[in-house]
Amino acid sequence: MSAREERFDFDGDVIGSIQADADTVKLDGKWGFGISNVIPRSGRFATNLITFTGVGVADETIVIAGVTYTFVAAPAFAYDVDIKVSATTQATALVNAINADGTAGAYATGTLAHPTVEAVQYAGDLVMLKARTIGSNANSYAVTAPGTSTNFSVVASFSGGLDGTPGATGQMLLAGNTMYECAKNQSWRTPSNYWHCDFVNGVNLASFENDYTAAVGTDNAVNMHIINSSQRLYSTNIGTQTIISPTSVEGTGLLCSLDITDTEGVEYNLEGDGTTGTPLGMQFTVGSVPAFFIRATFKLTLVAQDEMFIGFRKLEAHQNAIASYAEVISIGNIDGDVITHYEKGGSSDADATGDLWAATETHSLMVAISDNGTASYFFDDVNVTAEVSAASFDGGEVVIPFIRIIHNANPGAIHLLDLECGPYKG
Repeated sequence: MSAREERFDFDGDVIGSIQADADTVKLDGKWGFGISNVIPRSGRFATNLITFTGVGVADETIVIAGVTYTFVAAPAFAYDVDIKVSATTQATALVNAINADGTAGAYATGTLAHPTVEAVQYAGDLVMLKARTIGSNANSYAVTAPGTSTNFSVVASFSGGLDGTPGATGQMLLAGNTMYECAKNQSWRTPSNYWHCDFVNGVNLASFENDYTAAVGTDNAVNMHIINSSQRLYSTNIGTQTIISPTSVEGTGLLCSLDITDTEGVEYNLEGDGTTGTPLGMQFTVGSVPAFFIRATFKLTLVAQDEMFIGFRKLEAHQNAIASYAEVISIGNIDGDVITHYEKGGSSDADATGDLWAATETHSLMVAISDNGTASYFFDDVNVTAEVSAASFDGGEVVIPFIRIIHNANPGAIHLLDLECGPYKG
């Protein structure tokens, strides 16, 4: 493998430098290639959330990973934060102080940027904290608010930090939304469309409607769920929902089934609303890009679903009925049977693979699309394409990944354990 050193920037965050020597690669010391028989896995930043419902109270504090910020009417000492006039402006002042960004009047002279944490403000009153370095060590970072104010709430500890796992030459290294492949006598390749999240390790979700206002449960409403500074899930309600956000619990994955009500459900898309491509979101133009895939692992409490599919569909307006889309290629579960589903030109095809999914079982589903548009289906990483009818997209079509759930009369909870999508090397 040719030796190179580069820096990469995702959403304004410099991830680090790649240093290559023979078959060994390190990304700021976090990951190395050259150990065989291991599946490489990207590291992940630990995160936390602070939510403001009002302004700071004089002399009350927030302690973030060992640094104490004190709310005062007139900042005079290092790490004093000015008391503002609303929850939104108070959140802004805290972000200013954590990052020490030079904003006049927000915090006192002498305040330095937090050594291990940076902050981003979302939707006015929400502050997302992110560790400055990748890895599980930051999961031990604590956040406390020793005072009695109810004008802000904190999460006791960071979560979601993950150490990278090394792999052998020829395997993949995943960082944020970018995939790196190591190959002898070749440069590193960095396809731009890659999305991966291991939900079992827990994530701090912040949910809003698509315009950053409060998330809503009305039929066909689009809500955005921020995982970290570079990853977002978008959900479109199918039927009215009272549970409007998936819930992440470390060790059990992402509870993504929402209301669990007969004939209702949800469709998830990656980085965009799945309708117009604005924001761009994850999308692929068949024939203009190499092969691509989506893969997800689920645990089902019950196997009572009218639809539970993952796959790709043509970029078009959202439809509550999957048969109303112009083109769909997917694999999933219907009442315990693993099914492939194909929509094209007004005609439908659904075939059973012969595989079964029992209650409480965990399985993975995957659809891969070749550079000429031909589909391959996988159940628990076994290719089951030969068991079902052929399906393909036409060259030039723009398609997007999706997860789609519609419950039946005896529904159960669905946990998403892992989700990834991007260029495919079969």
